Amino acid sequence: MVILGGAGLILLVALWTVLMWARARSMRSLLEGIGLILLVAGAWITGILALALHGVRSIYDWAQRTVLDTTMVVGLVVMGLGLLSFLIGLFISPISKEEAKSRREVHRDARKSAAQPDSKTSSTSSSQAGVSSGKSPATRQTSAAPKQNTAAEDAEVEDILKSRGIE
Repeated sequence: MVILGGAGLILLVALWTVLMWARARSMRSLLEGIGLILLVAGAWITGILALALHGVRSIYDWAQRTVLDTTMVVGLVVMGLGLLSFLIGLFISPISKEEAKSRREVHRDARKSAAQPDSKTSSTSSSQAGVSSGKSPATRQTSAAPKQNTAAEDAEVEDILKSRGIE
């Protein structure tokens, strides 16, 4: 049974690889598919695929024996929401390296301003000075950094400051 399952899974992944490569003609798709084929083959050879199959059978048997009560329904809903969030996250386009760097700088500056041991009024005035000039302290120091989405960054800084109680 495991032999047929392993061979079937390898053929299924190989079919997926051929379809993905035919669609995009991309070396990336081809390498991803080959990697998955080798992963399944390695799991089959080492016996991990059989272990996984036994695990799936055990979960099926457990589901057959378990009474569906309120706690189980809540747990299934939480799992469903987690899966849905994960799947939605897969479709959100990733941010660029430059955007990630600017977000980290804004976050780092907000943390520094919130952690300063000065009185709240001096911290507030220095933070508002950075927001009102349209630049965070790190951006003022590194003027060579590219200016992208400054309005969005300003709004993000304002939200961070408001969440920290600084206005």
